[in-house]
Amino acid sequence: ITPEPDQDNPIERPDTGSFPDLMPIVIHDNETGKDLVSPDDFEIVDKGNGEAEIQFKGNYEGSDPITIYYHTNPVEVKEVGEQPYTGGQVTPEIVVTYKEGDGEEQTLVEGTDYILHYGDNDELGQGTVTVEYIGKFDDVPDETITFTIGKGTIDEDLLTVEEITGETYDGGQHTPTPDVYYNGVKLTPGKDFIYTYGENVHAGEDAGLVTISFIGGFTGEDVDKTFNILPKEVEDPSNPDTGLVITPEPDSENPIKVPPTEGDPVLPITITDPETGEELRNPEDFTLVDDGDGDGHIEFHGDYEGTPDVPFNYEVTDPEITSTIED
Repeated sequence: ITPEPDQDNPIERPDTGSFPDLMPIVIHDNETGKDLVSPDDFEIVDKGNGEAEIQFKGNYEGSDPITIYYHTNPVEVKEVGEQPYTGGQVTPEIVVTYKEGDGEEQTLVEGTDYILHYGDNDELGQGTVTVEYIGKFDDVPDETITFTIGKGTIDEDLLTVEEITGETYDGGQHTPTPDVYYNGVKLTPGKDFIYTYGENVHAGEDAGLVTISFIGGFTGEDVDKTFNILPKEVEDPSNPDTGLVITPEPDSENPIKVPPTEGDPVLPITITDPETGEELRNPEDFTLVDDGDGDGHIEFHGDYEGTPDVPFNYEVTDPEITSTIED
């Protein structure tokens, strides 16, 4: 009989809460040269207190039973401490140990001795993981353990905020919603964080600002993300149907009348963008450049940087002289 029945060296098995499977026990008949077959030729019956009995039957009916000895050892899942909220599934490391007969503690191997089944574990509160035993520990019942999921503190080294591109001046406030990732997990706006914004109206490099504020299961400092707002380029600004509304309309046949001044002429030009409904700012969005001899051009910048210049003509009018003739 292998292993040989020996009270001082019992068969070691993991504790299953019931009579453990003591196979494979090999019983060989030296006379026939054959191994006995279980359960046709014998079965193992638990007698309690670490003893079991091989009872013969079939081809070996009537043979005296033989006492064998076994010892069960506990399989233990180590306690899992509080885990931080991550915005996704929390999957803590699980350590499972087993004590051999000599008392030496061994660490079981995931995938060989057990597999893990995690719960959703994506909310504050209680998380779960079930240990399913396999291999030589297959008889050990599955075990579900719980752990606490507490608030997580943001580590900015693990935080990624999506780059913001494609914002162009349109007269209104820009409110982009960049994706936010923490340690590779995409966070949920309204649950994990909220957006707040700066003015975000006018064009410029880093002229836009969005602030990420953490809520729910996260604590941590706000994170600011700047972005560029590109100027609006109007291809044909002097076309009132597709471009800008310039008043008075530039017309070489009808130059703009301006009164004489001691310095540069003051031109009463206003420009409106029909798409935004906004009036362009002077000098932030455009300036009037005097080219001399009644010629000038409108030069665009600011929110309209890149828009082609628009030429115009002007004429300084003589002042009107009026008199009153008294009787």
